Amino acid sequence: AAAPEEAFEPYQLEARTRALAEYEAAMNHSLDFAASGHNLANLYTAMGDADIAESYYRRAIAVDDLFYPAKVNLAMLYNATGRNAEAERLLREVVEEEPRIHDAAYSLALLLVEMGRAPEALPYLDRAVAGMPDNPRLRYNHGLLLQQMNRTDEARGELEAALALSPGEYDYLFALADHHFRFGEARTALRYADALVLAYPDDTTALQVQRTIRSRVR
Repeated sequence: AAAPEEAFEPYQLEARTRALAEYEAAMNHSLDFAASGHNLANLYTAMGDADIAESYYRRAIAVDDLFYPAKVNLAMLYNATGRNAEAERLLREVVEEEPRIHDAAYSLALLLVEMGRAPEALPYLDRAVAGMPDNPRLRYNHGLLLQQMNRTDEARGELEAALALSPGEYDYLFALADHHFRFGEARTALRYADALVLAYPDDTTALQVQRTIRSRVR
């Protein structure tokens, strides 16, 4: 649904249009279920029609106020369209009502960081990590925020956990090289920078980082 029309051959576009119409008809036929409204909202989000998507998210929530996927995805839509206060309200509602939905805590934390309220975000990232310890991107973001809060040892541990969960990932190698370098541990930083260049030999930023760190190693 998210693909532009020009990505299709005429016969493919016709089939796509027909398939989407059939899907919409099926979902509209069962709009007394929250999941159907949610599915249509996701469809229109993918197609770039935020107004219609919002109306279907709201319809899903009206059918079942405890259908949290609709609230979380509506919050993401609000965030994407610059309505962060409304996004925050919805995410806080989900987190307070259902603390086991760790994705909502994670999304709320990222939103608060985006809004320049990092200290408020940390408890929600802590909660998300406790619930989803095997999510490398979450551990990485947690590490960056702990670093920002000057909790150095904890930050390093989270960045190392992210890399262990996803070895060779660019962002995690870069973050560890930067982390050790900024805290005066140039030799350790160089180890990560070397690994970064080995994995991404054509990346100019990686090469520059490696050169900069190597110049500080005595």
